[in-house]
Amino acid sequence: MDISIIIPVYNAEQYLRECLDSALAQTVKEKEIICIDDGSTDSSYLILQEYQADYKQIRVLRQENSGPGKARNVGLENAKGEYVCFLDADDYYMDETALEQMIEACRIHKVKVCGSFRKRKCENGKVEKFDLHRARCNGFPKGIILEYSDYQEDYYYQNYIFCLDILKKNQIFFPNYRRYQDPPFFLRVMLVAKRMYIMPVELYCYRVGHQNWSTHEKFIAHTLKGIRDNMKLSKENKLFDLQKKLTARINQEFYWPIANAFTAEIYNLLCEIEKEVEERNCTIVHLAEIYHYYELRASYDELQSRYNELCASYYIMRMLVETKYKGICIEKYLQSIQITNISIYGLGTFGMALYNELKHSKINILYAIDKKNIKIKDLIVFTDINDIQECDAIIVTPLKECNHIANELKKKTEIAVYTLIEILNEVEKTHM
Repeated sequence: MDISIIIPVYNAEQYLRECLDSALAQTVKEKEIICIDDGSTDSSYLILQEYQADYKQIRVLRQENSGPGKARNVGLENAKGEYVCFLDADDYYMDETALEQMIEACRIHKVKVCGSFRKRKCENGKVEKFDLHRARCNGFPKGIILEYSDYQEDYYYQNYIFCLDILKKNQIFFPNYRRYQDPPFFLRVMLVAKRMYIMPVELYCYRVGHQNWSTHEKFIAHTLKGIRDNMKLSKENKLFDLQKKLTARINQEFYWPIANAFTAEIYNLLCEIEKEVEERNCTIVHLAEIYHYYELRASYDELQSRYNELCASYYIMRMLVETKYKGICIEKYLQSIQITNISIYGLGTFGMALYNELKHSKINILYAIDKKNIKIKDLIVFTDINDIQECDAIIVTPLKECNHIANELKKKTEIAVYTLIEILNEVEKTHM
């Protein structure tokens, strides 16, 4: 088997057929296409099964959603080719002879890695050349040998084929990160391979704009873990140009995603990365700025949350007071919707206000639920929601996370559940 083409697939139904067709069209005779469905929820897996039934070169594997890194590792574990390469399910191959030429170049020039040219397809459908290796190959129509120490990049691993033997012998796999798992893989390969051959052929077309950058703190943390890994390896191997590029990514490309998802974990990762920086004048210049931005944002978020709570508290207290002055009656409203026997969830300020409003009415307060085990004469108080007993309705009175509490109660019981705010809103509507 000459080559194994590994394709991780997750919800790629829109582009998957074009991707698979481009892999099948490669002129390499002895090839296998290993597709790993990463728990797709669209029709991707059905498309893969269809292609597997029609083409013997295609093997389909499936896993629970674990991310593309783990999917590629599954592909590597099952690969039988002398060489391996990686294709994303929303991208495609261009020159049909590209892989065949790259395999031949590896064998002739006795290298373990071979690179190629790259294009990108913009959202408007236009295909543009991408300046990867093109300048180096000017005047060398048959390609060149490139030492990695003269290259020092860790992006664009899809543009290369790798000898499977050096991956297995050196136990090189993708780290289990949700983002930025391919640069550590590529750098580890090149530290072993040392050099590559660059074949001036158009292999890969990357689709711009399909995969959006996520600012979720988990993805940012995983990105920084990948950068940390490569910063450490570049320090150990004196790859100072790569250190500059990694630092520039943090200071420029990833600055706002980092700032917007900043946590203590992210700050600690940035500190770990800065400790690995060896090159003079190469530093995370915005580290303090990001930290202060985080502190200000956290303070603002806390104040905004407190302000919202105070506004809601004022609204509830105003409504409770106005029910008395306007002759509006919570008791009559509850009776109008056939609620006579209730329980009160939470005996804080608003829970006690509701209790005092109804304790001498025709509404029976059968029990209350409160984690603090408050003692009230003639009222049963449970501390565990699992002790819920039969009644017409449970009224949730805590202001904070009242909707979340109500939803959790609805999961545990078939008893009607209302928030105090809902009750007061309805009472006001009936007397407008």
